[in-house]
Amino acid sequence: MVLRASAAACGMAVALSAAQPSTSTELTVAVPGATLVATSWGAGEPVVALPGRGMDTTWFAAVAPRIAASGYRVIAINPRGIGGSTGRLEAIDLDSFVADTVAAMDAMGLPRVHLLGWALGNRVSRAVAVAHPQRVATVTLLAAGGKFPPIPLDAGQQAAVARWGSQPQRQDALARYLPLFSPHSNPWSLMGAAAVRAWPEAAAAQGPVGRAPLERWWSGGAAPMLVVQGLDDTTAPPANGRDLRREHPARVALVELERAGHALLLERPAEVAAAVVQFLESHRLDR
Repeated sequence: MVLRASAAACGMAVALSAAQPSTSTELTVAVPGATLVATSWGAGEPVVALPGRGMDTTWFAAVAPRIAASGYRVIAINPRGIGGSTGRLEAIDLDSFVADTVAAMDAMGLPRVHLLGWALGNRVSRAVAVAHPQRVATVTLLAAGGKFPPIPLDAGQQAAVARWGSQPQRQDALARYLPLFSPHSNPWSLMGAAAVRAWPEAAAAQGPVGRAPLERWWSGGAAPMLVVQGLDDTTAPPANGRDLRREHPARVALVELERAGHALLLERPAEVAAAVVQFLESHRLDR
């Protein structure tokens, strides 16, 4: 199944996302060698959400409540060195992330979960599913990259970066994330509304995670998989999601969003949440 959704044709997304829980809960989880801070929305089947490189749980704040409103508990976890999470940053790699994720699931009493990974988190999600298939019911990837490299910005995107970067906020550390957005988006407005945060030191330490060999994580194991890809994503080009779908047509569903880039969870939160909920409803834990 390959679906393409435009911003103007999302009645289903609006219907699924109308009622959103307004509150979240912060929890602290002890894992070997670290303490991880997580944010939880809603109640129901657990959806463990893993953020992108150098990002924290605030990047899920527009999507997670919409998913939770449909009867799920979304638990977004801050990696080491991010958002209050502690633990050494030296020599961390993909295995470190997998171990922390599974240990956090153990500490929270979650024997089996749905995984949702955005950007770098999609690699970790797939690696967990490969190493611990019995713990993973489904895998959802937002902005899935890794096989096809980033592509240069075209003239329109370069103009958009220059336009938004010329604002007074251009000296902010988040300026590095301007290319993650579609040229149709105002990144400052979206990042400001979500109050997102960046953690450059942790981002630098996470470099080895992004360099892990493809064969260790690309397939995402054998669980059903949803890939939601922005058609304006130059960081994780749409070819990545299409290749996953081509390689595993029986278990991979692909949804492509117009006017969305790598930061699609801020740009198109209602459409992303609708696609995730529709997918999860077909793969509930009690089936």
